[in-house]
Amino acid sequence: MTNEIEQLSEQLYFSDIEKLVSAGHSVKIPIQGNSMYPFLIDGRDRVSIKEAGNISKGDIILIKTEEDQYIQIIKNATSGIIYVCTSLFFVYICKTLIDIVTNSNNKDIIIYIILLIICIILQQAVSIYNSRLTCSTETQLRNNLQSKFFTHLMTDKNYQNIRVA
Repeated sequence: MTNEIEQLSEQLYFSDIEKLVSAGHSVKIPIQGNSMYPFLIDGRDRVSIKEAGNISKGDIILIKTEEDQYIQIIKNATSGIIYVCTSLFFVYICKTLIDIVTNSNNKDIIIYIILLIICIILQQAVSIYNSRLTCSTETQLRNNLQSKFFTHLMTDKNYQNIRVA
């Protein structure tokens, strides 16, 4: 119940910010979390959220996306972690095989060769999945951004005046 209330209040909080920004106001909020560390520090810095104007190099841009895109980004990060773990296991298997061949380890070589093959197949599968997921996420983010930009452009009164003139 508490988690639902926190989530609801966060949604209301961001919807209020979105309304204020849409009305032309600038809203300052404190930083929470370390995802932008060391550029923005939790508890120390505040960011000013306003309607995008001229964007220049070095500006930090916040883009609202659909929730499923966050899930895809989390899946992408998870598959990357699995790939790194598989790669480390691959190194361990190779070291063990070298030890077996040089007679410094008396383990069964067949088991480690099978594990090596499974590890290579798993690495390839995770790599393919990660590539497809990355392409899909990038395409969805790009399409979402272009759609929002086009919608904003078509509803902008200044653009409509230029187009009519």
